[in-house]
Amino acid sequence: MMFDYPPFESRKKSMTVSAKLLAALREPKFGQRLLLVVGITAIVDTLLWAFGVFHHGLFDQSIYCFGISLSTFLLIDLGRNLWSTSTGPDNWPRGWRLIVHNVLGVTAGYVIGTSFGNWVTGRPIIETLSGSHLTTSLPFSMAMATGFIYFFYQRARFEELRREATEAQLLLLQSQLEPHMLFNTLANLRALITTDPERAVQLLDHLNEFLRATLGASRVGTHAVGREIELLRDYLEIMAVRMGPRLRYRIDVDEGVSKLPIPALLLQPLVENGIRHGLEPKPEGGELCIAALRNGNDLIFEVRDTGIGVPPASASSNGFGLTHVRERLQSRYGTRANFSLLPRDGSGTIARVVLPIVE
Repeated sequence: MMFDYPPFESRKKSMTVSAKLLAALREPKFGQRLLLVVGITAIVDTLLWAFGVFHHGLFDQSIYCFGISLSTFLLIDLGRNLWSTSTGPDNWPRGWRLIVHNVLGVTAGYVIGTSFGNWVTGRPIIETLSGSHLTTSLPFSMAMATGFIYFFYQRARFEELRREATEAQLLLLQSQLEPHMLFNTLANLRALITTDPERAVQLLDHLNEFLRATLGASRVGTHAVGREIELLRDYLEIMAVRMGPRLRYRIDVDEGVSKLPIPALLLQPLVENGIRHGLEPKPEGGELCIAALRNGNDLIFEVRDTGIGVPPASASSNGFGLTHVRERLQSRYGTRANFSLLPRDGSGTIARVVLPIVE
């Protein structure tokens, strides 16, 4: 029976405002954007002082520049996570929402940053809304914020296109793997119908579940670990019919891990690789173990087999399936995820995937 968990995206939309803001602050790319804004603000601040654009000392000018810049950045960058519909790459609002979001964020950031600067420098806070400030600082702040938003939006859009291209490669991979497996399975099914009808029915049930789950998984970006494991279980049952007693398998999943979201069909190439290149070439076969556990903020998967093993020179193999896993992880998680292929003590191979937990 398949686990029936709500899609992660639907749970994300039901998050509270505080949860959304906390998730945004914990996002690694938030720190990267913040450092970029601080660096560019420092450059602009230095240039403004050098050319005498504003008649303030360097300290006073820096207070205003960084106050307005950081206030605007925080309001716009964190505020975009509150939009629950019509979101673009990296949760940016689209169309008129983006314009309203930009104008409100810059205006509020200007007021907060300038008021903070007035308070630090001992000027009346009411000067924040004076004509001279509104006609010089506000348009300049609006222009800088628009430039930042355009840059971040376009970079997020580029990354989204890369993710979509990687997902397209996944569909291509599945289209290449499934016919080969399907034809072999049907051949086994035909032989079993006359010799062992009960096993033929079991094989047909597993094949039906596997194909249905694969079709559903190919249409979503993520699904629960439980769904991934059940899909792999059906696949292993099919392979067990083909290999008979030469294939033994175990699945160990820590309690509380099954509901966590992961990229759909991520582990399929690893299991396929372990059987095809590890266990099938070994006359006596062996055992394949799939393990999933939580370690702090990391989700760890291991596919271990007792097959013929992978030579050290092949640990960084560029086979299509393994390369695809690496590219998916890089596209979705960047440096926060890791994939390694290691020799197992005795004989066999360990394929290990480490993902950041997203709840």
